[in-house]
Order: sequence, then C-alpha cells, then structure tokens
Amino acid sequence: MTQESTLESAASDRPFKYHGKQGEWTLIAPLKPGAAEELRANIDALSADAAPRVGLIGILHNVRVALIDNDTRMLFATIYDGTWDQYIDDFAAHPVLKPALDQLWGHLDGYPGLESPDVKDYFIKYQAPVAYFWTAYPDSTVDRIQKGERVLEGFEQVLDAAG
Repeated sequence: MTQESTLESAASDRPFKYHGKQGEWTLIAPLKPGAAEELRANIDALSADAAPRVGLIGILHNVRVALIDNDTRMLFATIYDGTWDQYIDDFAAHPVLKPALDQLWGHLDGYPGLESPDVKDYFIKYQAPVAYFWTAYPDSTVDRIQKGERVLEGFEQVLDAAG
C-alpha cells in the first residue's frame, strides 16, 4: 500500500502525512517544569464539554492528548480535513476554541500562543513525523460524514414509519 500525499507537496519541509482529504498531526512537546498536575486539571475541565466546542470547527475527526515521559512531555495527536496550515489558522481565528487551546498548550515550555507569528514554527519544531498514516475512509470529510449520518437517519425514519 502506498502512502498518499495529496494536499501538500511531498517535497514540503513540513513533516505531515496526508491520506486522501485527511491529514495527521502529532505533536510531542516539553511541558513547563511542574506543569503536569495543573495540565491534568485543565484537561479534565476542558474535556467535560469538549465535543460541542471541537465540533464548531467542522474539520476535526479526532484528538488525543496524553502526558508522557514521566509527565515531562505532552502528546497531542489529531486527524483533520484539509491542510495543516488551514487547520492551525482556523483554530487561531476561532473565538471559542482559541482560548481553550491556548489554555491547553500554554503548559508547554516556550509555547508562544496562537496569536504569535512564531506559533507554527514552534509546532513544527516539536512535530513528531509519523512513518505511516492511513485512514479507512480517506475521502470522507467531517462535513460529508455528518451529511451521510443525517441522510441515514432520515432513511431509517422512513423505513420505521413504513414498517
């Protein structure tokens, strides 16, 4: 099976992988000294109502956050639709998600903030290049999946009413 890179040039200096319309991003960045306990509390608070907030962007398939290496680094991994630059730009411009992400990533050592012109360079510095990225439905965007779910729900209602 061949690795696809359809959204950005394979010659790009950015270490992201794409499969169809979906891209991956894996960040492993150092935490500020002693930040792990506060970060855990923030993750609990942020994740309590994360689904509606994350759904506001409409390009995010999933997000994983973990503290690793004896609470010295944070892993942030995600799959999204479109290009990585647009993904970061969307978060930086979003009035609800931007403060939540700045709160989350604010525990990272040296994190400049989403408004900083240096934020993408910071993220790329700690990007963990993956050797292989695959998704079961590479051409299914979040929008397309949500539309398909609505069509299926409507079809099931018609079948139930006829039944």
